[in-house]
Amino acid sequence: MSKNFDIYQHITDKIIEKMESVDNSWEMPWHKIGAGMPFNAKTKEPYHGINVPMLWMDADEKGFTSNEWATFKQWKEKGASVRLYEKGSMIVFYKMRKGTRDNEETGEKEKFEYPMIQYSRVFNAEQVDGYETKAVKAPESDAVRLSHADQYIGNTGAKIEHSGDRAFYSPKFDSIKVPKVEQFKTTDGYYGTVLHELTHWTAHKSRCDRDLRGRFGDELYAAEELVAELGAAFLCNTLSITAEPRDDHAKYLKSWLKVLKNDKKAIVTAASKAQKAVDYLDSLQAEQEQAA
Repeated sequence: MSKNFDIYQHITDKIIEKMESVDNSWEMPWHKIGAGMPFNAKTKEPYHGINVPMLWMDADEKGFTSNEWATFKQWKEKGASVRLYEKGSMIVFYKMRKGTRDNEETGEKEKFEYPMIQYSRVFNAEQVDGYETKAVKAPESDAVRLSHADQYIGNTGAKIEHSGDRAFYSPKFDSIKVPKVEQFKTTDGYYGTVLHELTHWTAHKSRCDRDLRGRFGDELYAAEELVAELGAAFLCNTLSITAEPRDDHAKYLKSWLKVLKNDKKAIVTAASKAQKAVDYLDSLQAEQEQAA
C-alpha cells in the first residue's frame, strides 16, 4: 500500500459511504449486527473503539456470522490457513514512537514519545480452512435478555425517570428521562434509547468529562450524538439487544456527515470516546459485583 495512504481518511470515507447509502429507515452501519462483538480468535481479547464498527461493516458486507478475527500469522499459529484470494479487513492500533524536540526552557534537545496510528489486516474465521467457528446465536428468551439489561443499567446508579414523550439526559439535574416501556414500538427500541442516554450520562465531569455545551445543529452537538450512538451500539451488542435505528436518525444524519467530511479524525475520536464511556459503565458493574 502507498506510503501516502491516509488511515483516517480511509476510515472516514468508508463510514461516509455507508451513511450516504442508507435507505429511508436511516439504518446506520452498526445496526442489526448479527455477528456480535468482534474478538481476536487467538488472544480472545475483544476489539475496541473504531475497530468495532469497522469489523461490523465488513461482516455485514460479506455475510459473516462469526465474530472471530485474527491476522494471517495468528491463524497460521492456530493451525488454520487463510484461503487464497481472501481479502483482509483493516484494524488500527497505536504504537509509541520516539522523537526529539527543543526544550523551551533550556533550549536543548530532549527526547519524547508520541502515539502514531498504524493499521493491520485481520481475517474472519469464515475466511479460513482448518478452524471450526460457531455462529453467534440470538438469545431465545426476551425475559432473560431484558433482565440482564435491567441489571446492567441499574448497576450504574444513574437516576432514570420514566415519564413524558421524549428521551434526554439533563446535565443540570444529572438525570435521564425516557418514556415508559409501553410507549416504544419494541423492547429493543426502549433499551437502545436508555443505553443511548446512559452514554450521554457518562459525559458528566465526574465521569468521562465530555463537553455537552453544544446546541442542536452545531458540530459539537452532532459529535456528542455520534458518541452516544456508537456507545449504545456497543452496549446493545454486548447485552444481546438489537441496535435499532432511532426515529431521530434522519435529522442527525446530515450533521453527522458534515462533521465527518470536515474532520477525517472525527469518527475515530467518537469511537474512542464511546469506548471510554462503555469501559466506565463496565467498571461500575465490577464495583457492584465486589460489593455483593
